[in-house]
Amino acid sequence: MLTFSEQYPGNIKYALLTEEYYEGALNLLELNFFTRETTSVACGLSEDEESRNDLRRLCLEIAKNGNSVIAIDTQENKIAGVSINQIHEKGNSFYEQFSKTCKKNSSRNYLKCMLEIDNLIDFFEKYNCTCYMELLFLTTHPDYQGKNIATKLTEYTIYIAEQLKHRRIVKQASHTEGSLDPIPSALIAILTSKISQKLVKKCSLEVVSRIPYEDIKFNGKSLYELLGNKEGEIITGCKNL
Repeated sequence: MLTFSEQYPGNIKYALLTEEYYEGALNLLELNFFTRETTSVACGLSEDEESRNDLRRLCLEIAKNGNSVIAIDTQENKIAGVSINQIHEKGNSFYEQFSKTCKKNSSRNYLKCMLEIDNLIDFFEKYNCTCYMELLFLTTHPDYQGKNIATKLTEYTIYIAEQLKHRRIVKQASHTEGSLDPIPSALIAILTSKISQKLVKKCSLEVVSRIPYEDIKFNGKSLYELLGNKEGEIITGCKNL
């Protein structure tokens, strides 16, 4: 397992996500992301186990590419946080392809929303690139909130993307170990809550889009309505590597 430091403040170690931690990472995402995150709630993932299973399959598929990061409590050997990171290549719509394998409308709607937000801006054109990395799912275990773990996971995700661009890191992919391709030229993150949007300032991200909840639709209803008339916006933050 590739780790990012020899000293672990608060007994927290940050490392690339490898096979031994796949199940724990997926369980944490189901516990604290698919049941609580803004668009997950609006799409009905919190109430639909089959849809959550679709998203678990998605995350597992992405994790196998070797770009994701976990925070581990070294005393408890417990996952304290996870960042699932996907590399997008020009001409290859991963979300669109995967959505065809989903069993439920809730998971398909979730992926459709992500795809629509991604498509608002042509990141390949903006950064003159053929590949970029997306910080896709980010969550911290409830027992470890308030310890800056989400910020560190984001910082290490940026670090991985930068190192991949300059071919200085070996990915921990389960099926292509050692391969550095494809090479990202930018990192993007779709931030759906006020808490996650604090990462813009903390991690020096460029805000390239802001979408009010009222403008995001699921089956004819806005995100604003589905969240009980809750005000808010979805922000896309980016970093040129």
